[in-house]
Amino acid sequence: MPATTITSKWYKFDIHTHTPESRDYREPSSPEPELWLRTAMERELDCIAITDHNSGGWIDRLKATYEQIKSEEWFRPLVIFPGVEITISLGASRIHLLAIFDPGKSTQDLTRFLGSCDLQGDFGDPEACYTTQSIETIVKKIAESNGVAIPAHIDAPKGLLHEVTNTNPDIKAHLTLFDGAQFVARDYLSSGSIHEELKKDASHLATVMGSDAHMLADIGGSYSWIKMGTPSIEALNFALKDHQFCILNQAENPNTLPRSYIESLKISGMKHCGMNPTNIPKFQLHPLFNSIIGGRGTGKSTFIESLRLSLGRSQELEDLPSVGADVRSFVDGVTTDRTLIEARFVRNTSRYRVSWTKEGGVKFERADEGGWVVDEGDVSERFAVNIYSQKQINALASNPTSLLELVDRSPIVDIESWNSRFVPHQRLYMELSSEKVQLSRNISKEGSKNSRLQELMSDINGFESGGHSQVLIRNQLMTTLSRLLSNAGNIDDISNSFDELLQETVPSLNTTQMELLEDPLKEELVAIQSAFEAEVNEVLGQIETLKTRIVRAKKLRDQAIQSSNWHTQKVLSDERYQDLVSEYQERGSEFNTQEYESWISEKVRIEQQLECIEVDKARLSEVSVQKEGELNTMLELRRELQTKRQEFIDSVLVNNDYVQMTIRPFSDLSKAERQFRTIVGHGKFSSSVYEKGNDTSLLYGLFNASNTFEEKTSALRELKSAIKSLVLGEQPNGYRIDRRFIDFLTERYEREPEFMARLDCWQPDDLLEVKYSPRGDGTHFANISRGSAGQKAAAILAFLLSHGEEPIIIDQPEDDLDNALVYSLIVNQIQKNKARRQIIIVTHNPNIVVNGDSELVNVMEFRGGQVQIKASGSLIEQNIRNEVCEIMEGGREAFSKRFHRISRL
Repeated sequence: MPATTITSKWYKFDIHTHTPESRDYREPSSPEPELWLRTAMERELDCIAITDHNSGGWIDRLKATYEQIKSEEWFRPLVIFPGVEITISLGASRIHLLAIFDPGKSTQDLTRFLGSCDLQGDFGDPEACYTTQSIETIVKKIAESNGVAIPAHIDAPKGLLHEVTNTNPDIKAHLTLFDGAQFVARDYLSSGSIHEELKKDASHLATVMGSDAHMLADIGGSYSWIKMGTPSIEALNFALKDHQFCILNQAENPNTLPRSYIESLKISGMKHCGMNPTNIPKFQLHPLFNSIIGGRGTGKSTFIESLRLSLGRSQELEDLPSVGADVRSFVDGVTTDRTLIEARFVRNTSRYRVSWTKEGGVKFERADEGGWVVDEGDVSERFAVNIYSQKQINALASNPTSLLELVDRSPIVDIESWNSRFVPHQRLYMELSSEKVQLSRNISKEGSKNSRLQELMSDINGFESGGHSQVLIRNQLMTTLSRLLSNAGNIDDISNSFDELLQETVPSLNTTQMELLEDPLKEELVAIQSAFEAEVNEVLGQIETLKTRIVRAKKLRDQAIQSSNWHTQKVLSDERYQDLVSEYQERGSEFNTQEYESWISEKVRIEQQLECIEVDKARLSEVSVQKEGELNTMLELRRELQTKRQEFIDSVLVNNDYVQMTIRPFSDLSKAERQFRTIVGHGKFSSSVYEKGNDTSLLYGLFNASNTFEEKTSALRELKSAIKSLVLGEQPNGYRIDRRFIDFLTERYEREPEFMARLDCWQPDDLLEVKYSPRGDGTHFANISRGSAGQKAAAILAFLLSHGEEPIIIDQPEDDLDNALVYSLIVNQIQKNKARRQIIIVTHNPNIVVNGDSELVNVMEFRGGQVQIKASGSLIEQNIRNEVCEIMEGGREAFSKRFHRISRL
């Protein structure tokens, strides 16, 4: 299951090397072609130009050897560009010129070319072999042979500019012949050793590096990274002309891929796309920058919406009804029961496939050992991707604060992690608030309980002052002890147990079954049984004696109690109690001992409750401190969130001359009033809640405080303090609040006090303030609300393209933008960001495709009633360049005029 082919990449290219075919080759013994090629492969070169002095003698030998070594373990693909280093005699001086040809050329082709140059001397000799033809003539002959002419070591001996510090007509004329030159010093043109006019005349040259290796150790010692599709002389020629985008002189390998990218999209079974099973459109996509182009009605929106459906992103449009309606219209009007949309993508080197059908929705699979296995994950969660239509961009431009959702998903902000820390503090604050309400309710009962306690003490003292309580208490004590003594002398269970034992008989041995047993054995067993029965009967006799002793012990105990001092005191207590009862009866009232007992019980209970209230008072102080601490923690967490948001925005927009974004704490006033009213539970009383220009309304201070954390938090505290006064029925200073609203808040607090806790936790949303530079030069920044539709969209696009590493798909971003904005904003952002994220843009604007240097262009057309892919490839390919010129902005002539880099191709 191979991955899709990448249409263009950076090739490590040594543009200037020698073999033993050159007479000045410096190895002590000439290496064989195999060792020469192996050395180049070990240096990890991708392309190499064989440029021997005035000879192509080793070209065929190297090519033949290359085919022979393909099975070697150390083999590495290497594209061989045949070439020569021609010595041109200019009278008193000589210069060297590289002629490089297509990899398909042979030794014979180079010999034929060299023959046309009228060389004098032996092939391979750098000095004795030369041509006296002019530079112009040789360059023309190279071009006629479909080759590329490059001045060798232009800034060194035998170089065209060696020891040249200023320009002249000849130098100027010669430099115009070339698109690039091999430099020994890559910064030669920027050095202070040459005149500005010479720098100007040479400024169009591509700087390419080559080792000029004359021995194995030097191969690959100097090189350039050259961007090509399939390496060819046409691709090299294009790269030299387009060196701004296609040539890099650096040690680091630029072939880095984003962590995730879409590989392909295949559409079948739609009404106007993929109905012909022999021509199913399959869009191959490059990991870096892709352009989707085509005339009106060629199905570009089909590409966008198909990606949106297959990647599970249609639900993101629920907040944008008009865009959501477009998606539903697409599903209902274009897809059929036969529609199958398949997208493949790479994430962290693993490959995935998602399929969408009208009935089954999205099916998510993972590549595994040559096949596909179902992945239980959600593709919208597992594969991050941003898809923006023009309507979405306009919606974001109208409400920039909605961009905070993108900011919050960034690793720097990580809103989920932040919420996991913030929400527990919010929840704890709500719990503490509920506890405080309950504690306050408990404590509020202290006065009534103290009053009741005083009443009980008066009743109890009155009862006890007549000595009645002592008689009652004494009688209760004696009665309780009498009951305990009676229970302690109860031997009924023991006596019954003895009776049951005495009724038992001793078991006997049945000897009838022993008739057949020998007499000695029989007699032995009978003797044993007789001894046992005698012993048991003796024990039973002892049980009878024990029973008699227990009954006697009980009788003696009862007699002792009757004659004891305790019994005398018990009788006296009973008599006094009866006298007290008789006394109350003579007064005409009942002596109610239970009432006294209830007084005592209630007194104990209230005293315990008052002790609990003291504990609650201490806990209330703790809770109040805890609540304040939680509020402060939530504010600090919010400050941290605001700081991280700003840090992320600054990192995204660093050196961005077009847009500035600033987090304004608690300043999203468009939501604040609605949130406040939701918490307090009322939608009216505008003059009390908020009225523009009315500084006595509740939200006026918050809305008009300066946009700093300190000022906004101060205004929030004042607002919440005012509400706390209102729920107590008080009119706070500095406000003019409708009495009916005060009554409403008071009743609301009595009925649902937790709403105040929600208000305490309330923190208005941050505002994302967006400013743009009308000139795009980092000056005169103005609020985006004052900009045109194009300027607003441009500011949003600047952020969207800069933000994130996930693939981004944008539908026609150039709408509403003039060409200056397209170039200064979109093109620049594409160039800056495409190396780290995949960018896919549907566009009508050639500036985006050409100057953004699209790695892959998919050209769409509508033919035979079906959306089809007319062509697919990179700008390196002539047919793709032709399509760009023909489709976009009215033809090649206008296109070449506007885009100089293409006009030179």
